[in-house]
Amino acid sequence: MNCITWNCQGAGGRVFHRVLKNLLQTHKPAILGLVEPKVSGIHANTICKRLGFSDWVRVESVGFSGGIWVLWNASLRVSVIKTHPQFVVLQVRDDNLNPWYYAIVYGSPTHHLRRRLWSELNMAKLQLDGPCLVAGDFNSVLIKDETCNYTAFSTQRSSDFANWINSEGWIDMGFNGPPLTWVRGQVTGIDKGARLDRALCNVAWRQLFPESMVSHLPRLASDHAPLLITIEKRVSSLTRHYFKFQAAWFTDPSFMNLVRNSWVRTGDVCSNVNRVESALTIWNRSVFGNIHRRKKTVLARLSGVQRRLSTAFHRGLAKLEQNLTNEYHEILFQEELLWFQRSREEWINSDDRNTAYYHASTTIRKARNSIKSLRDDLGN
Repeated sequence: MNCITWNCQGAGGRVFHRVLKNLLQTHKPAILGLVEPKVSGIHANTICKRLGFSDWVRVESVGFSGGIWVLWNASLRVSVIKTHPQFVVLQVRDDNLNPWYYAIVYGSPTHHLRRRLWSELNMAKLQLDGPCLVAGDFNSVLIKDETCNYTAFSTQRSSDFANWINSEGWIDMGFNGPPLTWVRGQVTGIDKGARLDRALCNVAWRQLFPESMVSHLPRLASDHAPLLITIEKRVSSLTRHYFKFQAAWFTDPSFMNLVRNSWVRTGDVCSNVNRVESALTIWNRSVFGNIHRRKKTVLARLSGVQRRLSTAFHRGLAKLEQNLTNEYHEILFQEELLWFQRSREEWINSDDRNTAYYHASTTIRKARNSIKSLRDDLGN
C-alpha cells in the first residue's frame, strides 16, 4: 500500500496534471494528499473528479494560500475524523488490521498560525488512541543541517517543532533520496532549500508497519518533492540465525565462569572463539533463557503468590514475593540492555524503562538497512 503527500503549489495547471497522472500510474497510491492546491470551490471539485478516486475531502484554500485535498478509493475503508485549516485526520481500516490514523498536514508559513498546529494536532485532545501516521509539509525544520542557505531558520521555531514531536512521541521515519524536499532558485544560481516535508509516526504505528519507508521523489511542477510512503506489513523471512553476543549476559553471575572454563589458554584464538560460542549457545538456551518468556513466567508466579498472600500471611511466601520482585526488576534491566544493543542508540537512561522506544528504534534501523536496489558505476 502506497500513500503520496505533495505540496503541489497549485493544482490548476496543465504541467501539474501531467506530472500527477504519471505519479498515480507509477506508484498507484491508495491515499493521495495534496496541499497548497490554490484552487477551491466548484473548480476544485471538478479536478478531484478527474483524478480517478471515488472519495475525497477538502479543506478550502484561503485565497491563493493553504488548502488540503485528500483522496482515496471506496475499497479502502476511510473515515474522516477531523478537518482543520492545517491538517486532516483520517481513520484507515486496511484488511483485517486494527484501524490506524493518518493525518495530512500543511503547516502555515506564518509562525503564529503554525504554533496553533502544534497545540491542536494533539493525540489526546483529538482523542486518538492507537497507531498514527502524520505526513506533509510542516514548513519547519528540526536542525540547521536540514537546510541550505535557508534564511528563515530560527532556533526558537525549530525548538517549537521539536517540542511538539517529543511531547507527542513522534518518530521520524527517515527517507530515501535527496535530503532537501523544498528547493528554490537553482535556475538563477541562488540555491536555497530545506527539509520542510516529512513523515512521522508513533511507536504503535511503527510496530504495526515495521518495514515501511519514505522516499523523496523528484521535484517536478513544484518546488516541493512528493513524499512516497510505502506501507508494508511485517514479512516473515526464513533467515539463518547467526550467533550474537548479548550484553545482558554480563548480568548473570555464572557467565564469566563459563567463559573462563571454555577458554583454553594454550589454544589459538579461532578455536577458543568457536568453543566459547558453542558453550554460550547451550548456556543461553538451558540456563539464561529467553528474557521475554522469563518475564512472563515471573509475573505469573508473582501474581499467584500475591493472590495467596491476600488471604493469609505466610513468611515463606512473603520472602518468595520479594525474591520474585527483585528477579523481575533484574529481567527488566536485561530487556533494556537487549533492546539497547539491538537499536545501537548512543545513549540510554537505565532508570527509564522505555523499552518501546528501543524496540521502535530497532525496527527503524532494520528498515533503513534493507537493500532495495543496487547501482552500478554508470548509475543504472
